[in-house]
Amino acid sequence: MNVPDLSLSVTHALLRTHGAKQGGEKTPPRHLVIAISREAGALGSTIAREIGRRLECPVYDRNIVEKVAEELGTPVSELRRFDEMPTFWVEDWLSGMIRQNTVSADTFFRHLVAAIRGLAEVGRCVIVGRGSPRVLPLEQTLRVRLIGDRPDRIATIREQRQCTEREAAEWVDRIEKERNEFLQRRLNFDPTDPHQFDLVVNTSRLSIHESAEVIIQAFLRMETRGRAPDLSLSK
Repeated sequence: MNVPDLSLSVTHALLRTHGAKQGGEKTPPRHLVIAISREAGALGSTIAREIGRRLECPVYDRNIVEKVAEELGTPVSELRRFDEMPTFWVEDWLSGMIRQNTVSADTFFRHLVAAIRGLAEVGRCVIVGRGSPRVLPLEQTLRVRLIGDRPDRIATIREQRQCTEREAAEWVDRIEKERNEFLQRRLNFDPTDPHQFDLVVNTSRLSIHESAEVIIQAFLRMETRGRAPDLSLSK
């Protein structure tokens, strides 16, 4: 999917979500989406792209933030400091006092959630991180968690970032901590709890292609049934 198409999709997404809130109506899902949560260094973006390639559907990752920045008329560099980052209201308030006309963390988060929910309505897609497994409705979503052994994840980041093992380890631990705190504070969501997901895939045990295949097969089976299972009925 090219940039103009993505921009149009996000615009439609925000409008769809806004309209749904005003109307208060729920419609049955016309399709399913894949929402991926990932440990730092567990190849989340790489596997998502492979899934998107094979299913011929768009993948939304960092580009969501870029298009939210366009919607808000704000430089994307201004919003990167909020992307999957924990913030305290005091920090946000002080930032607003120092920077005039700055976008707050709350404003960014509202637009981020609107974009994620709206994009899921536009069509079959893969959404990476940013609380998507929590934000999207159960009946429409295959919720996936990608994990990996810490040494393997450090090795992956070391190769990707061309850095030392120590620097890679520090990066993995810092990003993992920030993502988890972001999810817990913003969504009361614990990504380390396997019960929050339909499928947990260990990328230390399966290759990129094997991981994508497992996820795709689960997705297609759910899609054949017409929707993801309503877990509330099995309690």
